[in-house]
Amino acid sequence: MKNIKTILSTLILTSVMFAGSISPVLSLRFANIANADSGLPTPDTVLGLQMEVGDGINAGFDSNNGDFRLYLERSFVTFGMGNNAANDIQFTVGTNLSYLSNLTFNFDYVVNSLNDDEDELRMGLSVVF
Repeated sequence: MKNIKTILSTLILTSVMFAGSISPVLSLRFANIANADSGLPTPDTVLGLQMEVGDGINAGFDSNNGDFRLYLERSFVTFGMGNNAANDIQFTVGTNLSYLSNLTFNFDYVVNSLNDDEDELRMGLSVVF
């Protein structure tokens, strides 16, 4: 566990050092929308940082209620990895649709096949400052 924290810290530090611009991200995320019986579930507030690492390529991390994710984003596709509040591994594959220069609609498929949880779909609305 200590090695993983050291690797993640080094990865984040080097990403920040070589990033073109760093922007805070504020999101509202609706988790597990496919299994919602009556409308959308209650949204979670998600905070994170996004860094421009290349031409149209962004890397970043976000966190909410114990969930933590590192992600890589290119134009409209996002790949992420992290853990949930129970410290189980999660992978995400998703898409981003930009409405304005800083308002983005996110739709992610969360892969939980490495633990006992079911896979889920989640959607969010993000503002990049």
